[in-house]
Amino acid sequence: MTSVIGYARTMFHGGRFTPPDLPTFADHVNRFHETLEALRADFGDESLTARITDQQFLQGPLSDAMTHAGQLAMLRRLVGSPVPSENFIFADVRRENVSAAQPEPAAPDEWWRADDAPRPPGASKSASDDRVADRAQTPGVSRSIVGFHTDDVGDWVADLECGHSQHVRHNPPWQNRPWVVTPEGRAHYLGTELRCVVCLESGTDRPQR
Repeated sequence: MTSVIGYARTMFHGGRFTPPDLPTFADHVNRFHETLEALRADFGDESLTARITDQQFLQGPLSDAMTHAGQLAMLRRLVGSPVPSENFIFADVRRENVSAAQPEPAAPDEWWRADDAPRPPGASKSASDDRVADRAQTPGVSRSIVGFHTDDVGDWVADLECGHSQHVRHNPPWQNRPWVVTPEGRAHYLGTELRCVVCLESGTDRPQR
């Protein structure tokens, strides 16, 4: 997305836009918003003359960037980390704000809950460590969550009825479980089943407590 926005800027300034790789995901996010802010400034600069029309900007790089945004939304939905529900007719979209600090979603669907977001197609409710998973496809023995605790570095761990445990980290964008950081969210997931690999490997097929 940074590349297509940067390419749009070359329609004002000429040359090529080839952004170098950056060390962290956060760096990439910051650069995208900086590039977007620069393009906004280009559009408002009366001293600049674009080599293409406004329609070509819209049907070219701007549409390309919006398509990528839709692809990211689809991919997040497929892995169980969907973007919040929102009605963009009522969204608080402001041309002066192209930063990452955007308003909360406007007019979300009544069924939307940030601590219990929709799961991927074909998946059952799960709090597994890497994704919300289809229990039929995940190895392990089904065990209910009976409690939670944090490990030595502050990551959340689910206590299972078998006496074993499993991490349920909230580390966005890689692991997105906002429910685990609130008492209400953790209480909601008590009784949810995870697949215990330790029980599978030990041959244990019933709870140990």
